[in-house]
Amino acid sequence: MKTAAFGTGSIYKYLALLASLGLVAIYLVPWLKRSGRLTFLRSRRSLLVPSLFYGFFWLGLLYHILITFVAQGISASQGWYLYCLVAAEVIVVMAGLLALSPARFQPWVMPAATIGFSLLDIYTVHFLLAPYYAGLIAHKADGALATFHVGMLRGADLWSYIGRLAANEPYLNHAGFLMIWFFYLLATSGLVAISLRAGWRHCRDISAGPSL
Repeated sequence: MKTAAFGTGSIYKYLALLASLGLVAIYLVPWLKRSGRLTFLRSRRSLLVPSLFYGFFWLGLLYHILITFVAQGISASQGWYLYCLVAAEVIVVMAGLLALSPARFQPWVMPAATIGFSLLDIYTVHFLLAPYYAGLIAHKADGALATFHVGMLRGADLWSYIGRLAANEPYLNHAGFLMIWFFYLLATSGLVAISLRAGWRHCRDISAGPSL
């Protein structure tokens, strides 16, 4: 699991780098507008607000990393600080990836990214977070997280496993937890379905050509 997680993380790092390069190209490369790759963008100004919002937040986060390093010698910060930037992050990342994609592939950039991030989220929830908080895996002496595999569930009391996950929620019982888990899977699948439908409709509109 550790190897798979490392490989998955590396892929998304490269995607983030490509998106950053595409975002820079939108503002600095003159021929990009003439190439027909920016048909998804009405104007560069429409992308300026989320880009500035995202960029200045990152400057604040980098400052936090700096003072943490000065005080404790650790060059790190908390990843959940970026949760509030999800909307702006999606906009700038998609714009960057679309800018580097040929026009015929652009309708499928968003569906591909949605499927990829959905699979990553489902993997981390079921193979990292849930097993960790249920006590099935723990940190080793060297600080690394123990590997979880499905065989650990063999002979395990799944009802007790669910109870551990809901232990810190006084108003949430087993049935409520299962309902939340079901709606989580449903919402994630719905996002994939919506993105695929949007990509298909975009392809159909392009094939049909401009209406008279």
